Amino acid sequence: MISETILEVKKRGIKEIAVFGTLGTLNSGVYEKYAGENGILVKEVSAKDKQVVMDIIYNIKETNNLDGSRFVDMLKRYCNPQTIGIIACTELSLLDIPEDINTIDALNVLVKRSIELSGAKVKVSLTFFISPHIVSKQSKAISFSLKTCDGVYYPCII
Repeated sequence: MISETILEVKKRGIKEIAVFGTLGTLNSGVYEKYAGENGILVKEVSAKDKQVVMDIIYNIKETNNLDGSRFVDMLKRYCNPQTIGIIACTELSLLDIPEDINTIDALNVLVKRSIELSGAKVKVSLTFFISPHIVSKQSKAISFSLKTCDGVYYPCII
């Protein structure tokens, strides 16, 4: 997932990334490793902002609150046409990030690349349309709807 995301960034001609994920992901240095191997610089996210991202992630896990306004404000400070923000956490992938903010979601890259490697064509672009909600606290199931690029809605439970 990480190497494929970095390769996609490189393919887009972007030379600098800012990574947004858990402290475990950030402290591992794995994005820095692959970025360095591909001539891409890593813009350091401040310690304060790293903690804010952790708070947002755990707030999503604990409350299922998908208000991404704090995260979007942060992305606006780090991301620009020369620097792409990598969304490196599945909880952050649930947030609605405006398309005009230069970001790439590692989860989307993984899904697309997995389909391609299976020999199939990526036929439909899926995006979250309805905020997921917990169906059962015991099972921790989440229900949501997916909207395809041609406007078809699919109810889902995971």
